[in-house]
Amino acid sequence: MGTRRPTVLVVDDEQMIRTIVGWILRRKGYEVLEARDGEEGLERFDAHEDVDLVLSDVLMPRLDGVGMVRALRQRRPT
Repeated sequence: MGTRRPTVLVVDDEQMIRTIVGWILRRKGYEVLEARDGEEGLERFDAHEDVDLVLSDVLMPRLDGVGMVRALRQRRPT
């Protein structure tokens, strides 16, 4: 059995940013989840209990990064 790779959730409304950041992180050995906005970020976060880090844009449609972080902290304060 191998060790679990750290998981990073990348949230940005620009596809190119998600692609580049995801590519870099995967090359460094991270598991990467991607989301287009804060709402989708919350969905991905809820679906994966092992998210170690969230990298997020601040200004996004539907739900911005600040609102998403507030919701994430309510879901998992630790």
